[in-house]
Amino acid sequence: MRRWCCRRSGGVRSRSSGCQLSARAAPRRSLEPRDRRRQRRIERTGQHCPDYAIPVSTPAKANRGPSAGPENRRALIEAARVVFAEGGVEAPLSAVAKLAGVGQGSLYRHFPTRGALALAVFGDAIVELEELMQSPSSGLADLLDLIVQQMLVSVGLIQLTLTDVGDAHGSTVRERMLAVLDIALPRERSAGRVGSDISAEDVLLLLSMLAGVLPRTPRGEREAVARRSLELFWRSFAP
Repeated sequence: MRRWCCRRSGGVRSRSSGCQLSARAAPRRSLEPRDRRRQRRIERTGQHCPDYAIPVSTPAKANRGPSAGPENRRALIEAARVVFAEGGVEAPLSAVAKLAGVGQGSLYRHFPTRGALALAVFGDAIVELEELMQSPSSGLADLLDLIVQQMLVSVGLIQLTLTDVGDAHGSTVRERMLAVLDIALPRERSAGRVGSDISAEDVLLLLSMLAGVLPRTPRGEREAVARRSLELFWRSFAP
């Protein structure tokens, strides 16, 4: 059976002027093109169901086994460098794992403790200070300038001096920092620039104070605050 549209000629349905339709009404379709529907994206990943525009979760990374170990370790260290620079060494480790693109289990396999991860990130910094003071011409001013440069990137190294985190040889970061300062201070005393009552512990205390201030200082002002702090330090060091 066929039926025709309601176009009429003189009030009578005309087969010649009408449009032939199916006896069964066609299903109603969305007027919105599918391509446009596919552009509906809610998740930041942009992944969605192509037919229903339903957001879907990001698929988990495939487990590549032991061969991915070195790559994951490097990714974790770089991620921790970024996260610790923003939030200090007490920043959530879950943020480190997420930024590195690995699971929490992988993080703890490589770095069982927060201190182990922090030492991997800032170990190069303490080595840089130790190498600087191997030169007889390097003094406390050179050492403090380098420490401030490091602190403008991250105060994590100074924060580690307040903990008992140690290296593979059992020396803590604090002990290594004090040893570096103990090399610089006698040179300054001999030159008459530092009083005999100023100890390595005193210098480290002042650096710890600065480490507490810098993260709360707007980024654009941190260098000026650090330089002003050094000026005040030198006044307090004078004999």
